[in-house]
Amino acid sequence: MPREQWVNLTVDDEWLGDGVSQKDALGPKVRLEIRFNKKGTHAFYLSKEADGGNAAYSDAERRGNPFFRPRTFTRRRFVTASDGTLRLRVPLTLAGGDKYKFTVEDRKGNKKSIEYETRRKLYYQALSMHGARPVSGSTMQDFKDRFWNEGKKLYVKMVQVPGGKPIIGFENVDVTDNARVDVVREQSRLRWKRAKSPHCFVIVFVRKMCLFGDEEGTLGSSIPSDVMRVTTSDPLASVADAGVEFFGELIWIPDGEFAIYTFTRDKVHQAGDNVVLVDTSHLPKVRGRLSYRMRVVSGQLGGVSYVHENLVIVATEYHDGEAKPASKVLHVINHEVGHKIGMVPRSQSTFYERRGHQGPHCYNGTALIRNFRTGRLRGRPNCVMFGSTASRTPEFCPHCTESLRKLDLRASANPGLRTPF
Repeated sequence: MPREQWVNLTVDDEWLGDGVSQKDALGPKVRLEIRFNKKGTHAFYLSKEADGGNAAYSDAERRGNPFFRPRTFTRRRFVTASDGTLRLRVPLTLAGGDKYKFTVEDRKGNKKSIEYETRRKLYYQALSMHGARPVSGSTMQDFKDRFWNEGKKLYVKMVQVPGGKPIIGFENVDVTDNARVDVVREQSRLRWKRAKSPHCFVIVFVRKMCLFGDEEGTLGSSIPSDVMRVTTSDPLASVADAGVEFFGELIWIPDGEFAIYTFTRDKVHQAGDNVVLVDTSHLPKVRGRLSYRMRVVSGQLGGVSYVHENLVIVATEYHDGEAKPASKVLHVINHEVGHKIGMVPRSQSTFYERRGHQGPHCYNGTALIRNFRTGRLRGRPNCVMFGSTASRTPEFCPHCTESLRKLDLRASANPGLRTPF
């Protein structure tokens, strides 16, 4: 069996355990010690042979990273020191599942070989907000299995660090509300176990992640009854967060008159997720129009991965408090952790950014359009790294699988891992 080399980890005692028994198995360079039985200088030949199934790097990728240039050599001559030994450090690639065979041959033609296979390892700590729906152990195991994926040779071992107590609870975490996000950061920071830094990220499970905006409209001309009904297109903000006021403004404009009537909050009553009843009994019985502005749920996020800090936030509920199924939560975890470690690289053929979504994504299964959020999809997205849950799979497509296998997961190359939130 080949020896495992955990190429993204630094050579440090902290990373021993979890399948790593010695420091020689850490780092992108293997440490070879050639020892002859007799003291004295000995000439020998060393060969480095790559397996035919190793990851293939493009010329552009090779230019950008010295560890993406997996040079091999045949019968390179070396000479030991006078004690009959020589220690060498030879680089491997940073991809998962790459195999290399080293063969030593002395001047008499005697040969000895050793094989190495590359692995990657990251640590994560899962924290929950008070009130967040529990995420099952089977869901988290499924997440870990997707990134290990022996069949696809991804070999990213996700090791869970024991979590802490739940953090202070909010019904909703609006990521545009910096003050609220800062509270999530501060509370999580108190429970984050830094021992595995800089190879560790934190996943915080919260209840909802809804965004709010104003919806405006005007009802058609009519004679007011005692109670009028306003129906918004989107759910009222208070459905997602009881602490957010949905009422913005209501004005009655009589036809042909310059006078207008404004409504105070006590004249308004929420009667459903997107229904507001307005007490109009005090209005004159003449034709007019009711104009409104209401605060509504303008969007829902499944999660967010902060580019320059080791923090991921994942929602466990929809806007109305309904629990998200495990398959949806798994999808978001895989997607956001994919972002956390560098997905999707620009070199990938199905890469896109913006177009109604935020960040780098994959359009496998569909065609590029101007705006994926408002436009009509041409085909069905078939990758977890598409920019929305319109793609219903938790799997990485073949393009993303190839990219994920080749990613440089060293902390030095990933600000989203090495930078504490």
